[in-house]
Amino acid sequence: MLFTLLLTYLLPSQPIDPYISITNQANTYIEYIKLDTQKDLSFWALNELYSSSCEVNKNVSRAIGQSASSFLQRIFSDFECTTKENEDSLKFERLEYYAIETGSFSTLINILSLTRPKGKLNSTYSKFLDRWQQSLSSDQIQLAEAVKDRNNISLTEINTESKLFILYSLLFSEFVNNYFTADEFTIIITYLNNTQQTDITDFDRSILNFNLVKAAYETNRYILISNKFNELIASELYPHSEKKVGVFSGLDFALSYIGNYSESLYLQRNILIPLSRYYDQKSRTDFVLLQQSANLYNLGKYEDAKQILEDLYNDPNSTIPKSQLYNNLSLCYKQLGQKNEYTQFLLRAIQQAENEKKPDDNFYKVKLGLYQNLFVYYNSIGDSTSAMPYIRKAQNLAELNNDQFELGSIHFYLGDYYLERFNDFDKALIQFNIAQTLFTSSQNYLNNKLLLSKKIELLIEIDSLQEAQKTIQEVKNIASESSDTPQYLEALIFEGNIAVKQNNLDKIQSFIDEIKVYSLEDLEFEVLVRYFNLQATLFYKKSLYREAYVYLKPTLNQIIERAKGSVESETGFWSVKKEYLDSFELMMSILKKLDYTAESIVFLDKLKTINDASLYNNPLLKASKLSEKELAEEKKLIARIQNLRTEYLSADENSKQALKTEIDKLSAQRQLLTNKVIKSSPESDLPIWKVQQQMNTEELILHYTELNNKLYVSSISKQNLDLYIIDITNDIDLALKEAANGLAAGKTSLSSLFKVYNLLRLKNIPEGITQITVIPDNELYRIPLDVLPTEKPNSAHSFGSTNYMIEDYSFKYFTSLKDYLENNRNAQGNLETDFSAFAISYFDDFPETLPSLPFATQEAREIQRVLTSFEDKKVFTGNGATEQAFQTQLNTSKILHVATHSEVSSRDPLFSTIYLKSAESKGTEGNALYAYELFDNQLENDLIMLNSCSSGTGSYLQGTGIMGISRALRYAGAKSLALNLWEVNDKIAADFATNFYAHINQGYSKSDAMRLAKINHIKTGSADPHYWGAYTLIGNSNPIIKKPASSQFVLPLLITVGLLVGFKVRKKSIE
Repeated sequence: MLFTLLLTYLLPSQPIDPYISITNQANTYIEYIKLDTQKDLSFWALNELYSSSCEVNKNVSRAIGQSASSFLQRIFSDFECTTKENEDSLKFERLEYYAIETGSFSTLINILSLTRPKGKLNSTYSKFLDRWQQSLSSDQIQLAEAVKDRNNISLTEINTESKLFILYSLLFSEFVNNYFTADEFTIIITYLNNTQQTDITDFDRSILNFNLVKAAYETNRYILISNKFNELIASELYPHSEKKVGVFSGLDFALSYIGNYSESLYLQRNILIPLSRYYDQKSRTDFVLLQQSANLYNLGKYEDAKQILEDLYNDPNSTIPKSQLYNNLSLCYKQLGQKNEYTQFLLRAIQQAENEKKPDDNFYKVKLGLYQNLFVYYNSIGDSTSAMPYIRKAQNLAELNNDQFELGSIHFYLGDYYLERFNDFDKALIQFNIAQTLFTSSQNYLNNKLLLSKKIELLIEIDSLQEAQKTIQEVKNIASESSDTPQYLEALIFEGNIAVKQNNLDKIQSFIDEIKVYSLEDLEFEVLVRYFNLQATLFYKKSLYREAYVYLKPTLNQIIERAKGSVESETGFWSVKKEYLDSFELMMSILKKLDYTAESIVFLDKLKTINDASLYNNPLLKASKLSEKELAEEKKLIARIQNLRTEYLSADENSKQALKTEIDKLSAQRQLLTNKVIKSSPESDLPIWKVQQQMNTEELILHYTELNNKLYVSSISKQNLDLYIIDITNDIDLALKEAANGLAAGKTSLSSLFKVYNLLRLKNIPEGITQITVIPDNELYRIPLDVLPTEKPNSAHSFGSTNYMIEDYSFKYFTSLKDYLENNRNAQGNLETDFSAFAISYFDDFPETLPSLPFATQEAREIQRVLTSFEDKKVFTGNGATEQAFQTQLNTSKILHVATHSEVSSRDPLFSTIYLKSAESKGTEGNALYAYELFDNQLENDLIMLNSCSSGTGSYLQGTGIMGISRALRYAGAKSLALNLWEVNDKIAADFATNFYAHINQGYSKSDAMRLAKINHIKTGSADPHYWGAYTLIGNSNPIIKKPASSQFVLPLLITVGLLVGFKVRKKSIE
């Protein structure tokens, strides 16, 4: 790796200047000819250079004219280029003249390999023989005739002084595949690799490298091509020409294909684009720019990719089809969170594809892909209403074209859609069966293989074991016929899963024994995990719990590390595979049997911290921190590490240590790169004792993790640990959703909330606990525990007479135990502003349709008034609440309050937005500040409060969105975040926030201030949890300022007074 970095460093950092380099090359070739050094090769190179274009030959003619060679002057003056059309003919005539005058055999071969009329080649050959036949050997004549007649040639027949030049002529001929077989290419590559170790001239070495690249390209050996990158672009002896542009375009393709994006970008910027522009190759230039945008996209440099595509789009002379630009631009907009532009450009691409179609064009595939993209996108954001019409359009289009394969893919999509979105097994199975029939008729082996695996999983899950076994046998037959061992082994694993369902231990063992006969090295990682789950399950069922634990733990560790390296670019979350969840669930069962409670909690928390690691791996974040070279290198390291993890699982015990050492080594190299991204190294294993050490005796942590329809509840106090499991049946799932949906919609049911209280066993909270720290999951992000009734309510709506958990406990919320440990400290450093508020009441000039917030400006002013303990306070309202001011105050404010619309995206947390005014519009999305744009900030805020949040897709925020925005702001450095989980009345939001800050001003901790504000609302406003329960504080809860000594009795006093005042309010609300 060091060698590669060193060579790259030595390469010129500026684009080549074609004018200077062409003149230098011409002088070099003339000097070689004058000294009779590699004269034939030099003449060929000079002719190539001269023939590049009629513009170039003026520079070359000047160099020839200044030389003392009358021979060269005569050739290049008698056959002077006049137009582009006669250029090839003149190039041929100059070669012919040179060959006949000098008797150059290598030049003759070069001529005979060219694409010229047969009669012309025969004529040249006859002229050459008339003059030079006596000097030719029979082998040379035989070779020349084979070249002329386009016959097969072996390397051993090329046995002359100019072997490398002759080989070049044949390899770069249009008839290369007539001359050489696939086996011969391999022989040529071996010969060239051996020759480069010998003492040859620089010119020969340059030709050798181009030969090697061409032979490798013909045999798809792209890594070999990549290895020659530095030598190829450092060589100044190969003539600049349109042919060189073509060769380097092939090199560029190879580099991109194997993921060497950094080298590809260098080649594009410094060589391909300057040369193609110099030769006025507009279509080539545009294509290279298109490829450059693709490279940048693959590195996560979406903004840079978008800029190139927009320039091509706005170029009236662009040669790239508009439909392709629309499609590629839409993908950039999608990755940058610009959802409206994404869908608009996809729809434009569909229209443009129709406009551009010609009778012989197969635009159908393009249109089909665009429809499928729209379906996938709308489905991913939960918009089924918009998604379904596009998959139906794709289906109709495929039916019109009688495309069995695409129809099969569409029904495969639909099966997944019904399964993942609605858990509708029956509809999913119907779609899978249709897809299977279509894949079989289209003879698409790979897709049919994937489909059958998915179908078997579904049949096993719904206990249709007989049908599953029938399908497995079908798979085994196909695998046997195709000699597909990995598929056969996967079928055996499925049979083992059926035996698990049947609790048949002997059968499980027999399938495992059969699997062990084969090598596992070709199995994919997920399939290997399934196999290890099967073996560990057998240990577990035999009550060999310790053996099961030892066997499964390395697999689980590999899953965790692999998951940390995988990320969906839009969401910032790791891709959850069913096999992974099965491993976690199995480990939880094993640990429970072993009574390893602490370790169980550690594993459960790792599920949450995986997403922290995935945040660091998000392309948007990495692209803002790492160079292109670092991004490309890290991508290669990730791919290699992931492959090694797969090898590790299938390796025997003797090989595992060496593989682990290699994984650790590559991981360390990657860590050096990602240190720029990761601000703190997470601990590999979180010690529970460290958490308990930080707790006080009145505190309880409730840690919730939902996994495979089970809710794991970890209870942690200063002295004790407990873990219990709640099976999430359909009834329980429905109860949780009803409670959450009712809260968010303003249709609160105390009966539903009390069900949740009992379900979570909250009556069992030990005496003496006054503070509860909650680490929620899934629906429990939408149901704050503080809104739950502690006793059975009189009725579903007896809000005033109900006692809520907030009245008995103070609450803190974190996203993980790691977050709890790291976020219990006060902010460090002196910030110049104590409080900054941004408030916008009216949004008429925004591109989005946003309702007014008439009390927002008043809210900001009122908070400014009550914060008497804070000196430096700034409020930005209306047109003054700009993105630019926000970014400035974000870095300098202790408290940042946002009283404008903010949208927390559950599907795309990093695209969560804050709507602000923009002094300098950045386009249609100019007023939306995205969460990922905060990554470059070094925040020290004690508190950021987002008032008037919305989800963008519904009336409430989901757990993924809350975690996402919290992680993004925490990553940037903010200590705590306050936000509302569902939309609330603007006036109530303003009053609540003012009350919250009034208690902050008195020195209360953030959690106590939140609690007091809620209790105040219960006593003096509506006791309905919909109005006060929306607000949640995530992260550090410590006071922002010290509480005055005289205020230590204020909290109990306020609660007592509140109870007295509240008595009348409650009584009135009941009446």
